[in-house]
Amino acid sequence: MKEVLILGSGGREHALAWKLAQDAQVAKVHVYPGNVGMLATAKVFVHLEGVLNKDELCAFINKLAPDLIVVGPENILAMGVADWPEIKSYPLLGPSAWCAQLESSKCWAFEKMLQWQVPMPRGLVVESVEAAKKFIEESFEFSGGVVLKADGLKSGKGVVVCKQLDQAWQTLSEYLSDQSSPLYSPRVLLQQLLPGPEVSLFALVDGERYLPLGAVRDYKRKYDDNQGPNTGGMGCVSVELDQLASDEKELGELYQKFFGRVVAGFKQENTPYRGFLFAGLMRDEQNQWRAIEYNVRMGDPETQTLLPLLQEDFFDLLKDAALGELKKNNLERKAGVSLHVTMTSGGYSELRSPLSLRHPIRLPSDLGTQLNDELALFWAGVGKEGNQFVNTGGRVLGVTAHASTIEECREKAYHLVRQIHFNHGHFRQDIGR
Repeated sequence: MKEVLILGSGGREHALAWKLAQDAQVAKVHVYPGNVGMLATAKVFVHLEGVLNKDELCAFINKLAPDLIVVGPENILAMGVADWPEIKSYPLLGPSAWCAQLESSKCWAFEKMLQWQVPMPRGLVVESVEAAKKFIEESFEFSGGVVLKADGLKSGKGVVVCKQLDQAWQTLSEYLSDQSSPLYSPRVLLQQLLPGPEVSLFALVDGERYLPLGAVRDYKRKYDDNQGPNTGGMGCVSVELDQLASDEKELGELYQKFFGRVVAGFKQENTPYRGFLFAGLMRDEQNQWRAIEYNVRMGDPETQTLLPLLQEDFFDLLKDAALGELKKNNLERKAGVSLHVTMTSGGYSELRSPLSLRHPIRLPSDLGTQLNDELALFWAGVGKEGNQFVNTGGRVLGVTAHASTIEECREKAYHLVRQIHFNHGHFRQDIGR
């Protein structure tokens, strides 16, 4: 029997643990540090005292000696966990620190995409407001607005959509000059604003091959009707593959453009990419897909939306990718669609508002009987005071529903979400509309 270690503590890691725990050959899923809500899932063990630094983590891994390590969040990958010689003997699913720059540096990623001829919106890496103004004045393509992306890891908050250029110059000036801001960045990626819609594609990569995992549409703005600030994600719906392309040939070409070219690019540089790969795409004015971002891990809350649709034993699949030995060309998926609704703490994603934390979370008394294969609850920013769950982070929990239609998913998910209460708790009410 196998033991798996997942690094991280949020809803994405809970969904990964939940999926791996369903595999008959997996005896235990350890999550380091995890959160107390995960303990409701059979075979899952958390290590809340865990510290995500190199010495503590290497000591823990060598003591546990897991059969597979799966890295959840991007910051651990950016630390270089996949490169540490102290744990090289264990299969680890996650790219090297060099490859992780695809997410940890938007400017680096933009330059690589140009090199590898991945279709993107037009843009430029700038270090001054003057350079940005000069670039935009020379191009008619920015009449609809611009997107500013601070370099470095910003927890989903470093992207600002500016439909008015005056707003762009003010925001850019703050990015470049305000060293006290968490969004300070001496280099900023400026790109053309595309009309949409946006979808996220996911693949599992073993260094040479990629295996598509599915696609979702993420709701990033905090409030209904896509209003308010960008967040790490307020919910998701799964996307049918025929919504991406007209036929299998076109779909294959889409995957090759956005996954194949990246995998080949890293391989040509003798830095093979192994792990999950996440491509955020939007359509341009000509209805062509363009890559607006890459992430080097599964998304949150996209993971909670995709995994309930996969009808595969997960352990062998992930271990094969970690060892560079993917054998499958496609995956079995359940019929139907899925939808995820995220609940957040007061103040979440508001830069100048503190989070409203440590409030008791009131759950329905019959929660255990409501949850099943078609309705799951994934915990993220949660702790316990005595026997009472309390919110401890920005995104607190999420509910995923699986059904034959999105409307059925909405009905199931929102029925449970509206029974969960904590002070200043917030959720969007239009996921799936």
